[in-house]
This record gives sequence, structure tokens and C-alpha cells, in this order.
Amino acid sequence: MPALVEAEVPKESTEPQFSVTHQDIDIDVDFRSRKLVGSATITIQPLSKDLRTIPLNCRGIDVKSLTVEGHPVEVPRFRDPYEAYRVREVYTVQQHEQLRRNIEHELKDPPEPTIILTLPKNVRIKEFNPNDLSGTSNAKVDSAIDAAMTASFEDGDLVYTPLTLVVHYVVEKSREAIRWVGMQPGDSRYPHMYTCASSVPGLLPCFAFPIVGLASSRCSWRLRIDCPRTIGDFLRLRRPDAVNRNNSLANGAGNDSMDIDEDEAAVFLNLTDEEKDLELQVVGSGLMEDSDAPHRGDPAVRRWIFHCSAPVGAHHVGFTIGPFEQVDFAQFRETGKEDQLKEQAVSVHGFCLPGREEELRNTGIPLQMAIDHFQQSYTAYPFAPDCQSYKLVFVDDLSPNVLDTATLSICSSRLLYPENVIDPAYENSRELIHAAASQWIGVFVSAQQPKDYWIIVGASYFMADIFMAILWGRNEVRYRQKLAADKIIQQDVGRPAIYDCGSILGVDQGELDFLTLKAPVVFFIFHQRLVKQNASTGAPRVLVRLLSDARMGRIPHGEIWTDRLIYTSDKVAHQKLQSFFDQWVFGAGCPTFHVTHKFNKKKMSVEVTINQTQAHDVLGDKAAVLNADNFMREVKEYENMIYAGPLQPAFTGPITVRVQEADGRPYEHIVEIREQTVKVEFNYNTKYKRLKRTKRAKERAAAATENRNDDEDAPEDAPVTYALGDVLQGDQEVEDWRLTEWSQEDLATMQEEAYEWIRLDKDFEWICTVIYSPSPNYMYVQQLQQDNDVVAQIEALQWLSRQPPSALHSSIFTRTLMDPRYFHGVRTLAASALASCATHQTAMIGMFHLQKAFQHLFCFENSPMTRSNDFSDHRLYWLQCIIPQALAGIRDADGKSPPEIKRFFLDKLKFNDNSNNQYSDSKYVAILMAGLAETLVENQMHRGHNINFSFGDDDDEMEDIQAETDAAVFKKAALNEIDRLRRIDEWIPSYRNVYTLASMRSLTRLIENKVVPFKMAHFLRYTRPGNQDDVRLMAFECLVTLGMLKMNHFLRYILHSFASEPSHLVRERLWRIIGRGLGYVALQMTKGQEKKEENGVNHLMIVDDAPAPAGQLALETVDGALASLRRQLSDNEALQDAIIEALRSPYLSTKDFTELLDLCSRLYEANESLIISLKMPRYWNVQNKGNGKMRFFKIDRFRFKPAPKIELKKPEKRRSSSASGDSPQAKRQKVSVVVKQNNKPKASSPAPFVTARPFSPVATPVVTPAAPSPLTIIVPPQAQLPSPTLSQPPSLAQSAPTPQPLKSKKPLPPVSTDVSGLKSSSVPKSTTGPKLLSTSKNSTNPKPASMPKASSTSTKNSTQPKSSQASPRAKKKKLVILKLPTKKDELRLLQSRTPKLSPKPRAVGTPPINAARSFKHSASATYSARASPAPVVKPPTPANSAANPPPLPPPPSAINATSNTVVPVATDTAPKPKFKLKLKMSGGASPGGGSA
Repeated sequence: MPALVEAEVPKESTEPQFSVTHQDIDIDVDFRSRKLVGSATITIQPLSKDLRTIPLNCRGIDVKSLTVEGHPVEVPRFRDPYEAYRVREVYTVQQHEQLRRNIEHELKDPPEPTIILTLPKNVRIKEFNPNDLSGTSNAKVDSAIDAAMTASFEDGDLVYTPLTLVVHYVVEKSREAIRWVGMQPGDSRYPHMYTCASSVPGLLPCFAFPIVGLASSRCSWRLRIDCPRTIGDFLRLRRPDAVNRNNSLANGAGNDSMDIDEDEAAVFLNLTDEEKDLELQVVGSGLMEDSDAPHRGDPAVRRWIFHCSAPVGAHHVGFTIGPFEQVDFAQFRETGKEDQLKEQAVSVHGFCLPGREEELRNTGIPLQMAIDHFQQSYTAYPFAPDCQSYKLVFVDDLSPNVLDTATLSICSSRLLYPENVIDPAYENSRELIHAAASQWIGVFVSAQQPKDYWIIVGASYFMADIFMAILWGRNEVRYRQKLAADKIIQQDVGRPAIYDCGSILGVDQGELDFLTLKAPVVFFIFHQRLVKQNASTGAPRVLVRLLSDARMGRIPHGEIWTDRLIYTSDKVAHQKLQSFFDQWVFGAGCPTFHVTHKFNKKKMSVEVTINQTQAHDVLGDKAAVLNADNFMREVKEYENMIYAGPLQPAFTGPITVRVQEADGRPYEHIVEIREQTVKVEFNYNTKYKRLKRTKRAKERAAAATENRNDDEDAPEDAPVTYALGDVLQGDQEVEDWRLTEWSQEDLATMQEEAYEWIRLDKDFEWICTVIYSPSPNYMYVQQLQQDNDVVAQIEALQWLSRQPPSALHSSIFTRTLMDPRYFHGVRTLAASALASCATHQTAMIGMFHLQKAFQHLFCFENSPMTRSNDFSDHRLYWLQCIIPQALAGIRDADGKSPPEIKRFFLDKLKFNDNSNNQYSDSKYVAILMAGLAETLVENQMHRGHNINFSFGDDDDEMEDIQAETDAAVFKKAALNEIDRLRRIDEWIPSYRNVYTLASMRSLTRLIENKVVPFKMAHFLRYTRPGNQDDVRLMAFECLVTLGMLKMNHFLRYILHSFASEPSHLVRERLWRIIGRGLGYVALQMTKGQEKKEENGVNHLMIVDDAPAPAGQLALETVDGALASLRRQLSDNEALQDAIIEALRSPYLSTKDFTELLDLCSRLYEANESLIISLKMPRYWNVQNKGNGKMRFFKIDRFRFKPAPKIELKKPEKRRSSSASGDSPQAKRQKVSVVVKQNNKPKASSPAPFVTARPFSPVATPVVTPAAPSPLTIIVPPQAQLPSPTLSQPPSLAQSAPTPQPLKSKKPLPPVSTDVSGLKSSSVPKSTTGPKLLSTSKNSTNPKPASMPKASSTSTKNSTQPKSSQASPRAKKKKLVILKLPTKKDELRLLQSRTPKLSPKPRAVGTPPINAARSFKHSASATYSARASPAPVVKPPTPANSAANPPPLPPPPSAINATSNTVVPVATDTAPKPKFKLKLKMSGGASPGGGSA
């Protein structure tokens, strides 16, 4: 966390102590180094005299200076927030919990302040005095006046003088707050930048300027932005205050790879001189006051000023800079609208990158109409009259479709589409109109809490849908809402309520997608519920009341919450609506109605029973089916303990029931559902059934008369059409189309029915599933043909398509398809339903009807040759696309595509003509490519129906051979045609490369079904950077679908691509693909296998119903899937290395880093200890250089045990020279050093003398040698110790010397040393060996008188008498006194002789201790490791180590004959074969980014 202050964060009080009233931001944009140098002048209004601290959120901002009222404040040292992402070299994937603890402060919601600013002592909170206004800034005056107007003086409130806080800062190399595009080498896009602050709850807030308090705090804003005039200017500008880039982190944070190369040609090689002369434009939030304001500096720098007087939050302030082209959409305003709006008219401006102006013009045509509609239907523009303009800027690499800021919407360039493309028109227009509606609900009115975010999503999309009904028609909107409701019924199983979704939006993208799907439909049925009670009321009136209250200040800070919406709705509707919100907002799930109806002849009534079964239904009790698409979301919800919302056993509320009686009139009845089962009776209004026939005859006669009047040339026997679907009625047409009519029995049954059909929820007030019993097919046919509601027609088609196929159903679907009066969505559903009637039981009648319809609509008369494409009628365009899709799924009895279907696709692709069409046919050709590939796939589900066990003759064999030959020829021709279109797309790109995408999808489908062999190179070449983003992602998705995630080389490649990808959009979508691939691995299936299991069990397949082994969970559960994933990938070393490499990427955002850690936590057990390798410490030696100089240096001998502590003994009082017998010169040369061991202060405490012993990497018996008698060595300061060596350490087979029994104390002969000749006798040091004892210069200990000379080969130990007096001796003489051990040493010696277990063998290839990399740590040992770096060698397999153990050194000699030095040969215990230290990790982050 950057800029942490030691002071604790004060506890939040119930009353705020200050408020932010205005922020003045000055930003200097440096494109060359990609940084912002700015200052923020923040006006703070104190609300309490006790104000002492002010929290600042400066994440990713390097604060250079802070002043409060001109008084400087100490600024804490800046810490890069990405420094916590540093992954040390010794870390493994098992240290994921430690890495998570390092960044846990980054994930808190709301985020903690990075700086706690304490007011200086000379800054005091004073009461506001109007007489002191002279020389005060306008912002402070406005703040004080506003505070005075809002204060309630009756309660004793005081107004204090505002404070001014000035922050100078730098923002550099930000990964989340600012997005730089076109600045990487090889990136051919135009360079531009934009801010990325998002208002979606759960996302990490990151801004380009300091934030005081909460990010949602509202205030007015002024932006002053300095940037170069042209692209060429920022290439030539050199900033003198360039930040030093030499302090890069090991994981890439601050790496130079993110900087622009000094060689400009490497980055901007593709820019021409004309492109370098393009002017840069700044588009920011608020009103643009000036676009070339005067300032001091380079004339090539231009200043832009924006002012937003309406208070908004920091996440609703943003700006963009780039060479944009501008389009004024005011020219598309409807005639007369400007006169109606007068001064309230708001202009709409669009900005896009060069070359896309026509796409922008085509895409944004409805925006001006939408803004005018919102002003007239709701309230005036929220930011008027100060700012009466709305701007949209289209940029690249934006992950969401739109970022909403005040008066500005930053949109993704994916939403732009040319005029000749039809498919994305509706969805893209809806997204842009929703962005315009968000200026009212989303920016001006925001959510108070994350759980209230459903109001923002639902209300803004509801406003957009109301306008889309004006723009596209009511049927289009209701058709799409019906499809959305069906999708909600399918997905809302085991999901949380939409009220709870707001707080979990950061868990997974699927949560936001579900909220975006359900909240608008809930708001729509809420509108329908209000309209039912009163036609003049509705959801728009509720929104008008909310917006008015926010403008008048009745909603504090413009933050709406759910209870406030309920309160306003109750006031507007004059009824209690709490039950509606309890069921649809606070609850989850959708009701399932089982409707039983019958006619009571005695009572002349219709009896209806409505029973809700969602509580007992299978879908209501079990969780959602776990598949690869929802695997990651289900796992995240399971880990975060997100549970399904409460499922209502009984939904309550009014519902409309329509009964179409025999006279053809619909009668509507409102039923109030209060219980789980409701029984009602409706009066029957038709008295005589013959009225039905009479009325129908009159309708036919009137329709016939109208048709003859319209077409005088029509024949007299022309068919009469008086209802939908009454086409193809002529005898010749019936014969040509092979249509089937109702049988006489069916007609008689229909005549006997008292009512034609009954329908529940006529007004679309519920999101529900309705099942009727009884449910005769003719009732649904009559509903399809006579009900003019699109939703009713869709429900009838959905029911009929689920029934067993028949020729009658195929005829009904065909008439629906061919009737142009039907809505195009209904006709496309009828075409899809025809494919279900193409079975061998119906003689493939559905296939014939589809081919006949396509030939009739799009081919020459009586010819299969298609006419030139003409997509001017969009309804026919949708039919031309849907009919091939329906034909592609038809299979014969053997599961193969019929030959005529194969020829159909091949001919349509070869002879497709789009030369005379004003619209692009890229989507249509892509559908034909997918259909052609689908015809090569055999449906395994149909195999086995027709099995012939008879032996055929030669003719049958010849037919089979001919069929196989024809199939091979067709297969080759189909593959060549698909590849031809793919190669065409490389030279003449289609819209968003749909040809290439279709070819990869087709090839994947063929490989899944083993039609063609798999070649990884076909897809791998499209995954390289430089290809279009959609193409790259599709190539990765195809490889993952084909199971390549199980291959180590591809696993490393895809994770490397994810980590090294600079585009945030590509990284986010690539991670979803990786998550889907992990789902395939966990569920042990591929995409093709998943589809087969959904369709059913193959014929003649033996299914093993045996239960899973004990201890193994089923794959259908989250626990079982995670266990399966862990079994398959936890031991994969390639995956571990790839994850560690990805964690060190300099491009990862906080979300990306967290996703990788979550993956580690699912695969690997957390290891709280860290095994590190340290350098073995070496012994020190000292050399007397003379003249009081001593040289300390390391020798080549290593310690294997912690060294004892060394303490300096306090010198005793100076005694007279006569008492000691030494001269003053000798006393000055004496130094006393006391070595303390085992925490005992006595200098004479003995310790075993241990020599070094080499490692043994194999498990061999350990013979513990006997420890020798400890030695106490007293060396005068003039002595020079020679460099001890480890010559011939003892081997394991060598027996240890037996210690001598305790004898009488005898003096040990001293070892003489000639100091002048630089020769001395000493004993080598060891870890627990003899202690160096020297007396102080004033020590009273007498020197030994004389010592008999000892033999160099003697192994006996002697001890000096404790009270020995010595006469003065020569200065150059040294004494070595040997001391016998005490009883405690003897006990320790006996313990050392006890046999010990053999040491654990060291892993083969483990680096020796002196070659291991050092690691800075803190431990309880009495020594610390050295910090000199060294490479870490990875251990090889244990087999190699056991096969080739290192040779043991030869045994040492007990006597060094050349140096006259006594070398003891004995150790206390055998050294451990492996020196590894386990450190318990602490919870916090160390200054270096790791943990000690």
C-alpha cells in the first residue's frame, strides 16, 4: 500500500467532520514517458471544530508535496502499489497465501486511505466571518455560503472557514487508472489515452487524481489539462523532469519494458507525416470553457479547461486525449424538437479515431432523438443549464462497453458499425441509448449501497427500452423481452437475488451479466403491475418523482436506495407494493404454474385451477447443472459462501387470464393470487355455439369482399385470408407444398369446444413458466393464428415445437413462415421449428418445406439458383440467415446429413452473388460456412436405428463404395471452399473478420467429431500478437475446446500470452477462456462430449451406473469437480512454472493477480513455511598489520553450527603497574575478549571442540565420534592466527578416538610460537569449540609460570591449575592452556555417544550450502544469513543423487607436522546433511514486498 502512515485510521463517527465542496485539478500529460504531472487544489468544508485528520486515497499516485492553508505537511515515502505484487525467486505456488496477504489491503471495500493527513498545529478551525472574504478564493467563498445555507442555526450549527488542501503529485505507469493505447512497439493504432474509473461496485477504484474521503463524495470539479497540440509534438517534446527508471522491481513493476523506447522509429514507424500532424483533442467531463487557454510553457503545448458545476463523485469524472474526429448529431434532431425544447435543447457530439467517422455517424443517429425524448418524458438534462452538451468518445481496448461519467460517455469502438452491416444494429443502439439514459439514472442519481445497484441497472435499461420501442417498434422490444425472460427462467436456478448481486459483482463477470439480464425485465414487469392498477401511472412516473426529489435535494447526495424506491412507488401508485419487491428483488427464482381448466356446462362457467409447483419442482430443489461455461462462477460463489436467494413457495399478485370464447371475442379476467393453489370460475358469455359459425362466416365474407376490392384482377376462387397463417390455401398450392389440413375428427372436436384457447399472464406481468392441462394442440394453433400479441405467438410456437413431429405441425409452421404479416421473430422461430419435423417418421417433410420456402423467397422461379442478394427488407434477411441454420441440423435415419442438404450449402457458397446488394453479406456467408461444416458431421445419436444384419449382394457393395467415394469428394470440396473463404478474408477483410472466425469454428467442429485430423498449427498462427483481437481469442478458444489445456507446452503458452498481453480487454477475455478450459479438465470432458451428454445417451451404449469409488466425490458437485481438477493439475510442474512466471508480469492488474492466486489456492495446499537455501557462514581470521592496525578476513572454512555470542568484558579498575608485574607498554597491548556460550557468563565454561564434517547425501549409518576435552585458549593481542584448514575431515567409517579417563591435573606443555617470524601455534576454531580468552589490560589474573613442553602427537588433555602464579615472561611468548571438562561436559559427552537416527538424505542435485542463494530473513537463531546474492540451483531427481553420491573426503590426520599446530580430530555430533531453514511467515508485507 503506497504512502502508509504509522498513525491508525480513526474510527468512523456517525457524523462526518468535513465535506469536500470543490476540486481544481491541473494535469500536465506527458505522452512520451506516459505519466501525468499534476496538482489538486481541494476545498474542504469543516463540519466540526474537532477536525484533526483528513484521509486521502492516493493509490498509485506519487505525492510530492502537501500543503494545508499554505503550511507544508510531511509526506510519507511513496510506495508503488504494485511493489506488493513482487514474487521472489524462492517463492513457489504454495506460497499463495503469503502473496495474498501482501495485497489484502488492496482488496478492501471500501479501500483504506493511503494517507492520513494530520492538520498542522498552526492551522485551526475557525468560525466563518463574512468580513474576512477579501483575498479569498471563489471556491472557498462558495463553500462557506453553501454551508451557511444548509446549516440549521436553530440547532446551534456553526459554519467554519473552509480549508484549502494542495497536493502535487505524479502518476506514472498506472495499470488501472489510465489506459495508454498505441504506445507499444508494433502497435499500429493511433496513440490515445483515457481514464478508467468505473462506478460498478466491487471493482477496485483507481483514479488519476487524489481523492479526499470516499470516492462517492460529490463536489464540483474544474479540470485544466495541458497536452501537446499534435502527435508529432509529443514525439519531439523532452521532459526535463523525467523520472529515473533504474529502480525497477524484479517482477517487472517499474520495468523499462513499459516505457517508450528512446528510438521513436521503433514505436511510431508506421505513422506518416500527415498522421503526425493530426491535432490532439481533449474531451472531459463538464462544459469545455476553453480549448487553447494561455499558459506558461512550450508553445507546442495546448491547455484545455473543463468545468462541472453539478456535484458528482470522483468515479464520474474522466477525460480522454487523442486525435479524434468529431460528429455533431444535432443535425439528426427531429423537425420541430428544437422549437419545443427551446433553451433546454442539449446537443450531442461524438468523437472517434481517424477513419471511422462514417461508422460513428451511422451508429449515433438515434442518440439525439433519445436525449430529446428523455428530457420530455422525465426531467431536464441533469447538468443543464451550466452544461447543455452530451459527448461520446469511442476508444480502443476498453473492457466494458461504456464508462459513464458526467456529460461524457467513454465507449468501446466495438460498438461502431458501418452502414452496410445489419446484425449489430439493435444491440449496439441499445447500449448507446442506455449510456445516454445513465446520465439521469447512474450519474446524476447513483446507488447509495452496492446492493442498491440493481435500481441503476434496471431503471436505466428500462428507459432505454421505452425509447427502443419508439425507435424499433413495440413488437421488437416485447419479442426480445420474452427471449430474455426465458433465459432468466433457465439461469435463475440457485442464483442469488438481484438485491444481493450488487455486493458480489466483483466476484465474477457472470454476476454482472445476470444482473444486467434480470433487472431490466423486473423493472418492466413492475411497470406492467403499476399500469394495471392505473393506466396513467407507471414506472416512468416513479422515475420522474425520484429525479425531481434528487434535483430538489430531498434525496441526500443524489443517492437512491431500495427502501426509498419502494416508498416513492407506494406514493405514486397509491398502494402497497412491498410484496412485489419481496418476491422479485429480495427473493430469487421464478414461479411455475400448472393450469388446469375445464368448461362446466351446468354452471355455464370456465373453471380454472392455478397451482404453483416451483417449490416441489426438480428445478427448484437442485442446483444448476455444472458445466464448463459456469464452472468458474460456481467455484467462486462456493468459495465466497454466496448462496441462492430465498425461493418463494408461492408468488402473489394479480395475473390476467384471457379466455377466447366460441364467438371469437377475448374475455380477460384478473385473478389475485394469494396462495399456492388458486381456484377460480369465470362466467361463460357466449350463449349459443352456433354464433361462432355465423360470425366466422361473416368474417370470411367481409374479408373476401375486401380482397376483391383491393385486387380487381384476382380470380374469383382466390383464397380468403382473414386470420394470421391463412396463406397457401389454394388447392394447387396445397399440392405443391405438400401441406396437410386438419382431419374431420379434429375439426369436430374443435367445434365442440366451448372456448378456443385460454392463456395465463396475458399482460406479461410475470417471469414464469406456464403448463396447461389439458393442452390440445389445436388450442395453441388458434392462439398462434388469432392472437395478435407477439408474446402469445411465441408461446404457442414454443409449445408446438416441443410436441412429437407431424406433417400437420410442419404445415402450420410453413404457413407461419410464409405469412409476411407475422413479426420476423415469429417467422424465424417457425423456421427453426420446421427442422424438428424433418424425421424419417414424417418422411422428411420439414426439410422439404424449408427448401421450398428458401427456393420461393430467394431463388429464381423453378430453379435452385439463388438470386442476387437483396437485404433491403431486413425481415427477409433474417429469414435468409435462419433457414440455412435450420437445414444444417437435419439428419436422416443413419445420423448423416442428406445429400440434397450438402449440395444446397455447397451451391449457395459457390454461387453467392452480392454485387448488387448495398449491404454486406459477411454474416450470411459465415452462416453458410458453418452449415457446410455441420453437414460433414454425423449425429451419433441416430446411429443404430436401422441396423441390417443381412449379407448384401454385389450391387449393395458397389452402392456403398460409390457412396463413400461421393462422401470423400464432397468432403474435399467442402474443406476447399471453407479454406478459400478464409484466404479471401486475409486479403479482403470482412467485417470484424467473420470469415476467419467461422472457418476456425467450423474446423473445430470437424476435429471434435474426428472428421479431419487435428493440426495445432491451423489455430496457433492466429494466436500471435498482431492479429485482430477477436481472431486471437477465437483461436485460443478453439484450442482450449479441443482439450489442449492438458498439454504442458500449450498450458505454458496460453499463460504466457495472458501475462505478456498489454491489452486489458484481451487479458480479461483470455482468462475467461482459460476458466472454461479448466472446467473441461475438471469435468473430464470436451465441448463435444458435453453436447452429447445433453442430447442423451447414444444407442447401443452400455452405461455403467456403478457408484463412484469411496472417498471420491461426484463431478456434478463443486467439491468433486475441484478434487478432479486438483488430481489432474496439482502435480504439473509446467503449470507451476507458468503461474510463477505469470505472477511476475508487469502488465497484470490487481484483478488479474488475484485471479492467479485464486487458481493457486484451488490447486495447491498453502504452505506457511518457506524452504530457503543460505550460504554457509565462514570463519574469520585476524592479522596484525602493526601500528595498531588489525586486518579481519574470511577464510575457506565453514561453520556448521551457530556461532556463540561475543561480548566485551567491562574493564576492571586500573591497578598499579607494580601489582601486575607488567610494563605499561605490555598492558596497553593486552585485550580481553570473553566468549559466552550456553548463556553462561563464566569465562571458564568448557565446550566441546567440534571440527567440520562433510555432508552425506545418502542415508548411511552415522558413527558419532567421541568429543575431545574442551580447550581454553588465551592468546595475547600480538598473536596472529594462521588460516585453519579442513584437511582430511573424518570419514564415516573411521572410528572416533576414545576419550581418556579423568586423571590428576597436570600442566600442559605450552606450544611456543615465534611472533617475529610470524609463526604461531594455535588450535583451529569451530562452532562450539574452544573460546578465545584474553585478559584485559588491567586484569589481575596472573600468567602461568612455566609449562612443560608437550609432544605434538600427544592426545592427552591437561588442565591449568586455577590459582597459578606466573612470573613475567618475554612479550613475544604465547601460552596455550588446555583445560579439562567439567561434570556437565561429561554428561553432554555421554548424550552425544547415544546412537542417533541417520539423517534424512538430501535431494539429489540440492545445491551445496555455499552455493545457495542468500535470503534476507529474521529468525530465532543467534546468527543471520548473509545477503550476498547467488543463483539458486533447482534440485534434480532423487534417483540421480542416489546413483551418484558425492565422494567422501579422506580422513584427516591428527597432527599437522608442517605447522607444529595441534589439530583436534573429534566432533560432538554429526552435522546435518542438509542446511535448510524453515521460516514461519508473518501476516504482513515486508518493506521489500515479501515476508520475513
